[in-house]
Amino acid sequence: MSYELDLDVAVHRLSADRFAATVTDRWTTVAQPNGGYVLGIALNALRACVPFPDPVTSTTHFLRPAKPGPAEVVVDVARIGRSIATASGSLFQDGEEVVRVLASFADLGASTPTYRTATPPEMPAFDAMDATWNVRPDAPNVAARYAHRMMPGALAWLRGAPSGEARKLGYLAFRDGRPFDTFSLPIVADSLPPSLPNVVPTAFTPTVELTVHVRARPAPGPLRASFVTRELAHGFFEEDGELWDEAGSLVAMSRQLLRYYPPRSAPPL
Repeated sequence: MSYELDLDVAVHRLSADRFAATVTDRWTTVAQPNGGYVLGIALNALRACVPFPDPVTSTTHFLRPAKPGPAEVVVDVARIGRSIATASGSLFQDGEEVVRVLASFADLGASTPTYRTATPPEMPAFDAMDATWNVRPDAPNVAARYAHRMMPGALAWLRGAPSGEARKLGYLAFRDGRPFDTFSLPIVADSLPPSLPNVVPTAFTPTVELTVHVRARPAPGPLRASFVTRELAHGFFEEDGELWDEAGSLVAMSRQLLRYYPPRSAPPL
């Protein structure tokens, strides 16, 4: 079966280090294609150049907004070792660099000693959760790609009733049933609106940088997600995330730095 994500992040190899792609409008937010989706295109080109399957760490800088249309990814393999490979990639549109990614790949299938103290967040069953973000009449295109379920108050600001807490809890899932794998985890780590507007009126929050650490291959089923913002200062704020699978394993950790623009401001693009 062909899933939406895999079709829309597809790349075509032009040479050893250059790939052609198309940014679609199916993953757009209010203003532009979702950053996690654009990262997915670049990450797809990177993994074609390394011998290991799992992107254990990726750091992405968003240099300018992407737009629907043709794109090209240029890859630079820094090193291929016996157990880890590192490569960088830049996605270009109209001759301008849009996204720059640095990622390391490994094989998470090996059995090693384990030490854990973290526990997944408690929440009701998937089907008992709020799905209104996905079905709002004014929801962006990217919302239709997902079947996320959120705890009450997580995105309350979208209903005009901010909760007063910059935290969101819920489940993440693809609407077309695509199972999660390590490749998709960095993408879905950026699949929800921010929670900062629950405490501070906000007009626009573009991501400056996103880092994702992939910790395990996820078990089948939706992911439990926890995202929290602790500090807004000098026009920037962070959002820290954890993704847990149905088996109770912490499969990914994320941190992104976002720019804050108050209402009635016009961000430079």
